[in-house]
Amino acid sequence: MKKLSSDLVLHVKQIYFEQIESGEKKLEFREFKPYWIKRLKDRKYNNVKIYCAYTTKFLIRKWTGFKKTRIKRAFLGTHTIDVFAIDISKK
Repeated sequence: MKKLSSDLVLHVKQIYFEQIESGEKKLEFREFKPYWIKRLKDRKYNNVKIYCAYTTKFLIRKWTGFKKTRIKRAFLGTHTIDVFAIDISKK
């Protein structure tokens, strides 16, 4: 496992930020692509820092890891994609 990094930083749209803040949204998804593979695979973080879009407003959640899964996106019809499902449920 690679060295411990301080925080994983995520930027989300305001609607998703509000769902995370209220506790309604427990997972944040990132596509299984080289950018996210590099940042997640074999890495351990202290926290997940979630920003509301590109403002200075943010939430801190405890890093508990992720799992690789497949999801169906509404705008993709029946097409599914591989994603990292990052657990953001623990304050």
